[in-house]
Amino acid sequence: MKNIVRYLRRSQEFDWTQDELAEKVGVSRATISAIENGASTSVEVSIRIAKVFNRDVREIFFDTDVVQNLQDNRKECSDSVSKNAQTNVYAP
Repeated sequence: MKNIVRYLRRSQEFDWTQDELAEKVGVSRATISAIENGASTSVEVSIRIAKVFNRDVREIFFDTDVVQNLQDNRKECSDSVSKNAQTNVYAP
């Protein structure tokens, strides 16, 4: 199952190791590693992860290619901003 657990764990807001997250959730580091790599997990563990991150479980776990779509959109936006910045350069 696709998820953003690794992204959240490494974010500036949290900046936790897998061991730290595992302790907060009440599972092993190996379980966190497996989840970050796409393994399925129980509803109970998914909810505990969501609570630790103070997010809705649906924001963290996906059945579709939402993660890839978000990454593609971010790259397109970045490319667009760069292109606009280059064409809107003010030269007196």
